Amino acid sequence: AGNPYFTKVFLTSLREEGILAFEPQSGWTWDASRIVGMAATESAVALAALRISHLPQETRRVVSLAAALGHYFEVETLATICGQGAEETEAHLIEACEERALLKHGEGYRFEHDQVQEATYSLIPDEARPETHLRISRLLRDQAQEDKPAKIFEIVDHLNRAVSILKSLEEREDVARLNLDAGLKAKGTAAFPSAFQYFS
Repeated sequence: AGNPYFTKVFLTSLREEGILAFEPQSGWTWDASRIVGMAATESAVALAALRISHLPQETRRVVSLAAALGHYFEVETLATICGQGAEETEAHLIEACEERALLKHGEGYRFEHDQVQEATYSLIPDEARPETHLRISRLLRDQAQEDKPAKIFEIVDHLNRAVSILKSLEEREDVARLNLDAGLKAKGTAAFPSAFQYFS
């Protein structure tokens, strides 16, 4: 079976690149040789990366940090991570929506597909990812304040991706305590595979 998302993105890309077009007088026209070249791109991730590459540099930076936050995110949180105002951040998100990399969802935004999020996240250099997740975890903790249990899984998931840059014993003990809290909460909801990961 084929990948419906891949097919949708592939056909949209062909149209936007001018390889596939509809002429009122003659119907659909296409450039077969260029389609063969595009078909060599085997994954929806690669096609999503192509769409994202059309965005301006600053917009790519904003959406890459959004991808680090998760599949769904709120503008205010992302703006703080980006170090800019909410209006400026949302302008970049609207631009990404026009490329159909993002969709408006309630009070925030979400990625159209997990593979788009994956392609966007890949824009963050490997060496910068731990620091990015550490900043996000700290922001989420500050936002949660007294309601930390509600955000415990998000906080811990980001912290665990930043462990490699935590040097002090105090920081590592803090991460261990938070993983224990997350594991106990997961166990209490019968999410045993998740609990095992937090306890490990």
